[in-house]
Amino acid sequence: MDMMDAQILSTPDTPVMSAEDAEQASVVSSAREDRLSLPDLMNCAQKWTQLGRPEAVLQLYQTWYDHTTSPHRHIALFNWGTLLSSLGRSQEAIKIYETALTLKSDFIQARVNLGHQQEATGQAEAALASWREALALLAAQNPTDES
Repeated sequence: MDMMDAQILSTPDTPVMSAEDAEQASVVSSAREDRLSLPDLMNCAQKWTQLGRPEAVLQLYQTWYDHTTSPHRHIALFNWGTLLSSLGRSQEAIKIYETALTLKSDFIQARVNLGHQQEATGQAEAALASWREALALLAAQNPTDES
């Protein structure tokens, strides 16, 4: 829905939707219909974050994740967790990183960030375990030749 559509649909009792709100409604609708690509999701998330609309970004990530068939959901979950972390919502970020890791258990960056959030919430042993696993995954991906 563009701004013209919003004006046509408005009545004297209903305020005209702002361009930002109309864009948000259109993008969320695309996500709900599994018509939003991962790059488009990330571009919208970055734009809306820069505009100071983190709650809209969180809603977009949730909607996209709930409706997508993308094999790259773990990437969106990582970004979602990063946003939650930046908002000081560590417990929610932990759940999102854990979900990303159920989809891609060798996702080192998500495991490192999970450790950071575990540390931030006083879960030192869990954080150390997450970081050890990240180091083990990294070592397995980059074996050294000792011959």
